[in-house]
Amino acid sequence: MSAAVAATGNSARGRSVSATAAGVAALGGGVLVVLGAAGAHFRWLSPFGGFSLFLLGFFLGGVLGLGAGLLGLARTRATAEGAPRPGRRLAWIGVALGAALLVCLALLATSGDGAPRIHDITTAPDD
Repeated sequence: MSAAVAATGNSARGRSVSATAAGVAALGGGVLVVLGAAGAHFRWLSPFGGFSLFLLGFFLGGVLGLGAGLLGLARTRATAEGAPRPGRRLAWIGVALGAALLVCLALLATSGDGAPRIHDITTAPDD
């Protein structure tokens, strides 16, 4: 074992990068969703800026969190060597939060099914 590995306590079987990325992406995406919605509502951000932050959070947390989480779970599975690698919990967090964000986005997108595609309230119905 090298001196650097002994000093830091890290080995070749350290925490999975993909599992860590999944947890960070999912948590960061959830925070961005809340900040975007709150920022637009309380006028801390322009409406378009809040909406952009909101969508970025859904993409970052939902798509990247879920994708990296699934990859992280595959990378941290138990092998013939024994226990799973550290970071499996972060991968599960990424999968759970990523899936929850995508389900919320799907529910928000389908809630307007019965409404017309264009909501133009400025058009006079007499025209």
